[in-house]
Amino acid sequence: MDRMTKSKFESMTKKEKAAYIWDYYKWHIIIGIIVIALVANLITSITTRKDTILDVTLLGKYIDSNKQDAFKKTLDKKFVTNIKKQETQVEFLFYDKNSKDQMAIASIQKFQALAASASLDVVVLDKDDFNLYAGQGLFMELDKIPELSNLSSKFVSSSGDQNTSKAPLGITADDVKVLKDLGYDTQNKIITIASNTKHKQNAINFIKYIFE
Repeated sequence: MDRMTKSKFESMTKKEKAAYIWDYYKWHIIIGIIVIALVANLITSITTRKDTILDVTLLGKYIDSNKQDAFKKTLDKKFVTNIKKQETQVEFLFYDKNSKDQMAIASIQKFQALAASASLDVVVLDKDDFNLYAGQGLFMELDKIPELSNLSSKFVSSSGDQNTSKAPLGITADDVKVLKDLGYDTQNKIITIASNTKHKQNAINFIKYIFE
């Protein structure tokens, strides 16, 4: 601010000074506010972010969202050891193989992205889709998990092509009350553990829990 402008500024009323500052520096002020907000949001995200220690993803046509939230809280109580830093996730992805709805297409794209990024632990899906993804090596062989041997009568192998493992890769979900109570249709659904899960023990413990 030069001497003449400074002299003029000093002779202004408070209202005129405020208007002057806004006219000449409004973009600086706006950008400054945005930067401060972004930094504050980043700090909040970093300090409040929680690690997911168990992800349960269900593909289907319907789930009661209120019961879904309540189920997540139940799993948090059962699996989380540090409530400030950990959480579980119960994710529902709408999918109807006969539908060309954009939501169904987006759900499959999201599911594939989660699978590729090793973000899945337990997956419940339709048997036809189970056979499809089993052929891509998405699911863990369950007969190699001694803790689940008591469920062997419910084990399911893929009926995919000849290159697909014939080892049991899933468990039939027909009689799982915990899932039915969510409003989720368990008929013809298969429960699996992702082959690249980062939380294998929690995934195993979850399956044991829902079959108690």
